[in-house]
Amino acid sequence: MKTSKKEVTNSIELLYNLLFACYYLPQFYDQRMEFINRPETGLGLIIEIIIVTIIYFTVAYMIIGLLYRKNRINDERDTLIELKMYRLAYYLYQSFILIFLFSLFAVTITEKSILTKEDIIFYLLTGLIVIAMIKSITHIILYRTT
Repeated sequence: MKTSKKEVTNSIELLYNLLFACYYLPQFYDQRMEFINRPETGLGLIIEIIIVTIIYFTVAYMIIGLLYRKNRINDERDTLIELKMYRLAYYLYQSFILIFLFSLFAVTITEKSILTKEDIIFYLLTGLIVIAMIKSITHIILYRTT
């Protein structure tokens, strides 16, 4: 079965999320105290992430543009899949925020602050990456099954 341009695009986004999670998240975790206490130390890592992201997506989309030259017209199937994905992403983000706020509230009630502000930022970043991966995987599955 031939893969479509949208499937390849979602696969590229999923690959980037996996690479980001494997390469940059451990660096964030190791240096999370320095990022909050001295923001200038994390500036190099943030600039590196921005440059790598721009180069990665520019090269990837140029290759996709060369391989899939034919313009594809969006039909009703594409529109329905996009609407399902927006709804799923909305529910994922909302549930993540509610669970995260509930856990913060539970920690403050018990007065045993095991989470620092550095940990909170790291968990937010990790949650957003996991949600983006789930969204990309679901998008690929929907294009394959419908």
